Amino acid sequence: DLRSHYAQVLVSHPDHQKSMAPLLLVLNKAQRLSFENREAILSHPEHGGALTEAFIKLGEVRALTQTHRKMLLLHPENAEEIANALILLQASAILSSSHREAILVDPEHAKLIANALYCLHQRQMSTQSYIFAIHAYPKRARFISSVVILLHSCELLTEKNITTLFDHLKQIVRIYAFLVTQDAGHSVTQEDFDRIIQTY
Repeated sequence: DLRSHYAQVLVSHPDHQKSMAPLLLVLNKAQRLSFENREAILSHPEHGGALTEAFIKLGEVRALTQTHRKMLLLHPENAEEIANALILLQASAILSSSHREAILVDPEHAKLIANALYCLHQRQMSTQSYIFAIHAYPKRARFISSVVILLHSCELLTEKNITTLFDHLKQIVRIYAFLVTQDAGHSVTQEDFDRIIQTY
C-alpha cells in the first residue's frame, strides 16, 4: 500500500522523500503504484513527474509493459512524448518492434514519427523505407516525418513521391521549409512538389 511504499523510500532514498511523496500519491490515486514504477522513478528523480504521467497514460490504455517502461527509462526527459507515441501506435494497430525502435530515433519528436508511420499505414504503404531514412538521418527525422505527414494531408503520399523524396534526403530541411511555406498559402500540389525536387 501507499504507506509501505513511502516507508521504503524513507529507508532507501531519504534524500528524495519530499519529491517522491506527491508522485506516490498521484500513482496511488491512478492505481499505478507498484514496485517497478516506484523504482523506475527513483532511478531518475529529476524526471519523476514526466515518468509518473507517462506511466499513468500508458496504464490507462493497458500499454504499460516492461518493454515500454524500459523505453521510457532510456529517455526519461521525453517520457510523455514517447508514451503519446506508443498510445498512437497501439490505437492504430501498428505497434511493432520496428516501430518502437523508430520512435526512439528522435525521442523528442517521437509522436511526430508515430504520426508519419500512421500516415503511411493509412495509405497502405510499407514503412520500411521511411524507417531506413530516419535511421540514416536521425538528426533530420522530424523534418522527414513532417514532410510525410504534409504529403498525406495533401493527398500526395504515393510510392513514387516517397521514393523521390528519399532520394533527396540531404536537402530535406530545404524541401520541408519550401513545402511548409507553400502549404501556408494553399494546399501543396504535385507541381509544387515536383518543382522543389527539381531544384535539388
